[in-house]
Amino acid sequence: PTPALIIDNMKVCGSLVVLTNAQRIDIEAQYGSSFSIDVIPNSFSGSNVLPEQVRDPKLFVVVSRLEPIKNIAFIVRAFRQVVDSDSSLKLEIWGHGAQESMLRSLVARLGLSDNVSLKGYTTQACEVFSRARASLTSSISEGFGLSLLESMSVGTPVIACAANYGPRE
Repeated sequence: PTPALIIDNMKVCGSLVVLTNAQRIDIEAQYGSSFSIDVIPNSFSGSNVLPEQVRDPKLFVVVSRLEPIKNIAFIVRAFRQVVDSDSSLKLEIWGHGAQESMLRSLVARLGLSDNVSLKGYTTQACEVFSRARASLTSSISEGFGLSLLESMSVGTPVIACAANYGPRE
C-alpha cells in the first residue's frame, strides 16, 4: 500500500528516489516514465579505525532485523546442512525483531544450540563483521541493505541470496 500511494502522488513530487537501477527499471516498466526517478544508492562512510581483530575462519554472522522479510529462518535451516559437514562451524545472529522467539525455537528444534546463537541487538556491526569469515543475508526483497556495505567495508565477504534489487546490484 505505501509504494502504491507514493506512485499515485508522483505528480506533486519533483522526483522519486530509489536505491538501485533495477528498482528504477521495474517502476518505469510498471508505471511508465512520466515522472523523474533518481537512483541514489546507500552509502557508508566506513567505521572508525577498528583494533586488529582475529578473523575466525569457522564463524559466520548475520546482522539484521529479525523480521519475516529478512528470511533468517532460511539461513538457520541451511546452516543445519553446513553443520552436518563440519560441526565446528558457528553462526552468530545479531539483531532483534518479531521472529526472535521463532528463531530460538527453530535453532533448538534443529539441534543447533551448540552452533547457532542469537546475540541480540548491536551498535558495533563492523566489529561483528570483522571477526567473521563471511556474513550471510537472505532477504526476500531488499532495497540495498546497509549491512552489506558494513560487512564489505571491513573486508568480510557477503554470501547473499539473489533477492530483488540489493544483493544483485
